[in-house]
Amino acid sequence: MSIVLMIDVYLIRKVANQEKIYQEKLPLSKPQKFLIFGLLVYFVVLYAINGNIQSLLELFKESPKMILSCTMVALGAGFFEEYLFRGYLVNLTQRILNRFKIQHNRLIIISISTSLAFSALHLLNLSVYPSSLAVYQQVFYAFGSGLLFMIFRVLTNSILVVAVAHFLFDWQSTITGNLPVSPWSDILLTFLPLIVIAIVWLVSLDKTIEQKQIVESKP
Repeated sequence: MSIVLMIDVYLIRKVANQEKIYQEKLPLSKPQKFLIFGLLVYFVVLYAINGNIQSLLELFKESPKMILSCTMVALGAGFFEEYLFRGYLVNLTQRILNRFKIQHNRLIIISISTSLAFSALHLLNLSVYPSSLAVYQQVFYAFGSGLLFMIFRVLTNSILVVAVAHFLFDWQSTITGNLPVSPWSDILLTFLPLIVIAIVWLVSLDKTIEQKQIVESKP
């Protein structure tokens, strides 16, 4: 699996301009920086309240085989999914927009379309997990996390940073177990604000990119 993952990363880096979306650093306004700070705090809090820290500590109490299994699954999910969706699919969407000569609102179109594709991927879990409700909830919060990861992707101009963040979020003892079912009220309360803030920030940055005429790397 490691070899396949390395080949996947190499090929997508080659296609996706060595991971760069823009040719220069993006200028952020104070409100945009404030929202980013809020999203970073949100990510850390979400990591804590989701039980990731406790689950990671519990993982190291398991057998070496279990630790290796969970680590490889988290690595595979983090790197494969990020290089596929925030790498190749971002690049592909850029090409499609260029093909139809769409120059406005490109970032929000790319972000929402790739996040929808990322969340839809999780529908495959309907054939694996017994609870369809848990899968539908996963699809919803995968869309929110997809937007958040896309923001990290744009800010860092790198897929690697996002892949590591995704890996750390998945790296826990429960990754190979069944999906938990939560009340929809908890899911909405946790992820709906994230989705709204992320979309507001992406729309705002889209306008900045158009006003400053920031040039995308050629897809």
